Amino acid sequence: MGLLAKAPGPQDGSILRFDPAYWQIDFNIQCAASLVTAGDRALKLSCTFRTDKDLVGLIWRSVDAESHQLYRYATDYDYRGCVLRFDFRLKNLLPLDHDRGLVLTAIENNEAETPYYVRLENYRIAGTPLNGRVLLDFSSVQGGFNLPAEAVTIPWHNIKRFFIGVIPPDYVPLEDNAARLPIEEVEATLELYNIFCTGSRTSLSVCTAPQPAHGLRIADGLDDAYHLTPQRIVDGVRRLGYRGWYVLYLGITHMHQVSWDAGEGRFIVDPGKPVLNAPTRAWLTDLFMRLAGTGFRIVISLSYEILKSVCPSAWMQRAWNDAPAQTGWEPPSTLIAPTNTAGLDYLAAIFGWCMDTLKAMGAPLFFQVGEPWWWDGTYTDGSPCIYDAGTRALFTAETGFAVPTPFLQSSFDPVGPHGPYLSWLRDKLGASTLYLRDHVKATHPDATSLILIFTPQVLNPAAPILEVLNFPYRAWRSPAWDIVQLEDYDWIITGEWTLHSGTLAAGTGKLGYSLDRLHFFGGFNLLADTADTIWPRIDQALNDGFQWRVAETYVWARPQVWRDGFVWQASAETEACSCGCADYEGGPIRSGGFSFIPAPGTGGNPVPPYEDPGDFDDVRKPPADLQMVGNSFGDVRFSWSPNGEDPAEVSYTLTIYDPSTGAAVRTVEIDTPTVVEGRVRFDYPVELSADDFGFAPTFLVWRVATNGEAAAGLSGAVPVNNAAIVKRAVMFCGQSNALGHFTTLSGVTLAQGSAAAFRRALAAALGLSNVEVIPVQAAWGSSAADRWADDNPSSGTNYWWDLDAGISGPRLSQAIAIGTGLGVPVSAIIWAQGENDASATSEFETTRHSDATRFRTAMERIFTDLRAGLGNAALPIWIQTLGRAFYGAGEPPPEPIGATYKAYRDIQLAVAAADANIRIGSWVPGAEDWHNYVVEMPGPGRIHYLAPVYQTTAAELAEAVAETLDRAGSPPDWTLMGPPTGVGAVREANDDITVSWDGEAGDGFAVINISVTTGARLSYTEVTGPAFTFSEAAQQAAYGQLAGYVAVYVMRRAGGVLGPSTYSVIEVPA
Repeated sequence: MGLLAKAPGPQDGSILRFDPAYWQIDFNIQCAASLVTAGDRALKLSCTFRTDKDLVGLIWRSVDAESHQLYRYATDYDYRGCVLRFDFRLKNLLPLDHDRGLVLTAIENNEAETPYYVRLENYRIAGTPLNGRVLLDFSSVQGGFNLPAEAVTIPWHNIKRFFIGVIPPDYVPLEDNAARLPIEEVEATLELYNIFCTGSRTSLSVCTAPQPAHGLRIADGLDDAYHLTPQRIVDGVRRLGYRGWYVLYLGITHMHQVSWDAGEGRFIVDPGKPVLNAPTRAWLTDLFMRLAGTGFRIVISLSYEILKSVCPSAWMQRAWNDAPAQTGWEPPSTLIAPTNTAGLDYLAAIFGWCMDTLKAMGAPLFFQVGEPWWWDGTYTDGSPCIYDAGTRALFTAETGFAVPTPFLQSSFDPVGPHGPYLSWLRDKLGASTLYLRDHVKATHPDATSLILIFTPQVLNPAAPILEVLNFPYRAWRSPAWDIVQLEDYDWIITGEWTLHSGTLAAGTGKLGYSLDRLHFFGGFNLLADTADTIWPRIDQALNDGFQWRVAETYVWARPQVWRDGFVWQASAETEACSCGCADYEGGPIRSGGFSFIPAPGTGGNPVPPYEDPGDFDDVRKPPADLQMVGNSFGDVRFSWSPNGEDPAEVSYTLTIYDPSTGAAVRTVEIDTPTVVEGRVRFDYPVELSADDFGFAPTFLVWRVATNGEAAAGLSGAVPVNNAAIVKRAVMFCGQSNALGHFTTLSGVTLAQGSAAAFRRALAAALGLSNVEVIPVQAAWGSSAADRWADDNPSSGTNYWWDLDAGISGPRLSQAIAIGTGLGVPVSAIIWAQGENDASATSEFETTRHSDATRFRTAMERIFTDLRAGLGNAALPIWIQTLGRAFYGAGEPPPEPIGATYKAYRDIQLAVAAADANIRIGSWVPGAEDWHNYVVEMPGPGRIHYLAPVYQTTAAELAEAVAETLDRAGSPPDWTLMGPPTGVGAVREANDDITVSWDGEAGDGFAVINISVTTGARLSYTEVTGPAFTFSEAAQQAAYGQLAGYVAVYVMRRAGGVLGPSTYSVIEVPA
């Protein structure tokens, strides 16, 4: 559930005044600009100027109106006693000493917002007007151009905001000439670095305590975020507990690469230029690095909507009177006609750039075609925009018919004779979305495709033509899209809950998507004044999303969440975050992915505190060509060129930094460097990075120094390339006891888990580096080998083989995709599975009806197809055999289906015996003892092992793989034990009941007597022979009368181990 925070939270921390992350920008719509931070003390403003009146403002505000209500920094209008110092560097901008050089404009906090102008050249204390240092001691800073003659006193005790105005060299003030004239495009940058604030009033109090991580996801839009730094955005959403998926709508306004078109007399999109303007590319790259570096899955969203003022006329959807489609935004947007290939190619190119950029960072790829539709005329005259000349001509060319007349003038008109045209338009809309999908998939086949459907538009009951027009279900139904996202905020805003309830049905019904392939968007509150009314409705809708059990639920969108103070609190219904990320426990949060603005001569790498090096004679050369590459397990390999130095004669100091704080987290002295093919390398496995960061980092900042003197550094996202490192990849397949090697069942962190222990042991045995061996997780909890053992056989997807259809199941297909996507061959498979299939044989199951024969056949088919899919018909497989399943209150617990488990273990043994390359890798040491299981299910139940069991098993598996061992011939004794048989009961003359059974005694037997009325345990008794007495007195104590029935578990004991249980309920007449 959510709540609205109306004021900042407890201000338990502070930020430095003029913290680079909290500056922002603004600019006129004809130009483009972006702002990114570069560490804790630097920022970079990128500008593209296109007219002679373009103006970009770099702004600091005394009042924080952008951050979330809980996390806004304290308001302070008083700058007296505060000293701001920064170094600057200008590119393609006028120098400070020019008449139109940079000016800081201070705005007084009064009704008139009186401006005061500070010429920065007057306060430059070092360097040149293009590359120098400015010091502003606000207590003495004066306005005016020529000082002291034109000095103006500034009320620094009461300043609302100030900004540095950045203009093109050919700038003409707006008041001098009303016409805004195009100029030759100028790409300019202003860099501020070494930003320091000293004196008094240097910090601003702020709440730093983060919200717990939760399962609600968030969406954002470039047009609502462009003026902020990516660092501020990513830090802010993480502080609110958002993790996992992050949908970024690239919007309509600020991203476009445009050129002046004399024919149209305006700037329009220019597909001939590199896609996206340079400031947007810089901003998005920084945002992507930060989001990917902190574990977000970034969904790139594009719609057909585009700023009307820059959209080529030929691309626009148009109404009956040729009026272009126009939305209600200001400035207005229009929409690209789905029949316009040039417009679609432009969108595909934007997708392509984003996918290329993300892939270079090693991030997973997701793209969304957002709200595709023919515009219905909302906000103008209500005319459907379906009559642009290109579309009409194409209809006639393809069908031979003219477009029906009279043209529709209202989206609420009946379909009438327009049906064939509307259906054709619908199919063109669907084809356009598939066109975009296929363009992206052609170059990025691993990208996940998503489509966002706005149900109030496509399923408007008041406008029947819209469903015909805007719901191309043939192009959208499963399996056309990997994921379908649904939103219906019009109905949420107005509280039309009956219509809202049909949103899910649109996805699961006509489109036929399972819940695990559906996402839901809840939102949105356009105006702050309606927050108290609309947010409770949004909250209800978000809870509906969780109740529907769709895969993900999102709040739309971040700007309104921040403005209105919406805070999501996980509940038992919505659950906490399940994306596997680490929660913050407190303190400031900083996103990891940042780029550094270099100080002069540093080459763009992290800049250490400045020290005068003195003479440069005989100084060692710094390492060169620093590189890093990671594998899919999270390990990283650093390497560098010795740059002419002999590695045998020098030592290296490698330092890894926390990107958020700049603090060193690990320093390694490398006295005997490893040199391969002329490059020095150092491995940074997850065993080390987990200690440093608590997780395997995807963004790293590091430097290496030769003999502690000459250093070079590198920062960035870690590219993943298994082929560059990995020599053995071992897949763990099956269900939860394979998965447990990778989870907290076997270790607190991935590095402490038994999968890591397996790879360390295998690497050591093979003489490889740890990072050259990767365990690969391809197992799913509760997955069944046989579809009819799935928890939901009819519509579930958690199974490996469909025996009836003779085809692979979803889990097998996923495992093959994981293996083939590694970039290196899979060298072995560890298989641990069977618990769910064994439980499906129970007589109490009503929907699952598997058996031993089906289990064996399914396992054999899985192995055959898994090997074929991975390209190696003889791929070795080692089986981690089935353990045990204890169930029931009290100790020791019985093993009710132990006989089935034994039979299924025997099947695993038989399958291994029939194929020389299938072997028993481990019998799971300790699996015989119920003490070695986690108590986790009602009853309670025990299926998963304690961590030491996984660790010991991993060691056995590694030994088996390294030495090609088969443990089939040495099964432990407990695996041979069956349950007692022939259980019966008789009443003796004294009314005692004697229960007896067949079976070899071994070390005796154990009997658990169960109440036939409550199911509670009455007694646990160990006996030496095959009989147990339920005395008359015990019957009276248990039931208040003689028992008419007796219910018992009987187990054999041998070697200190209790064997499988026989459960019997026997009538014993009085």
